[in-house]
Amino acid sequence: MKNKLMDSETSTTYLNKTQKELEAALVEKESHINQIIENAATSNPDQTITLMEPLQQKEIELNKPENSRDSIPATADENSNSTTASESSH
Repeated sequence: MKNKLMDSETSTTYLNKTQKELEAALVEKESHINQIIENAATSNPDQTITLMEPLQQKEIELNKPENSRDSIPATADENSNSTTASESSH
């Protein structure tokens, strides 16, 4: 029981750290995209329109994992349950 609690705490800590790293990477990517848009807007306004469409598609793709982020803890629970099952069989 104590091992299971420690494993859950370790998994939770790892997942929280990973989430923060992914969020930081996303902010960095969004900043880079905004910089590209600003540079394109000042250099060639017509090109900006051409670039906006693929960037908007990428933004939609980036927002999709945000909705499935809630499934990550469920996966962690499944992993801890399978670990518990294998531990109990030993």
